[in-house]
Amino acid sequence: MATQLEAAELLLLRTAWMEDNHRGYEKESAMAKKYGFIVSVPHVFRMHALTINAFHILTHFINCFFGESHAL
Repeated sequence: MATQLEAAELLLLRTAWMEDNHRGYEKESAMAKKYGFIVSVPHVFRMHALTINAFHILTHFINCFFGESHAL
């Protein structure tokens, strides 16, 4: 995970350097965007799943507190 994020950051920094130095950076820009997307999407979905699970657990405890107990 950390290696992938570092690689995505380095691609982005290289693209920025190439733009600042007036070099062609279209290919590098496309690679940085694509790789950054590939690296980040699975983690976004994992965080979303954790958020949904936390919501269900919180709802369960609220229902238990108010007397409407349901199985998880």
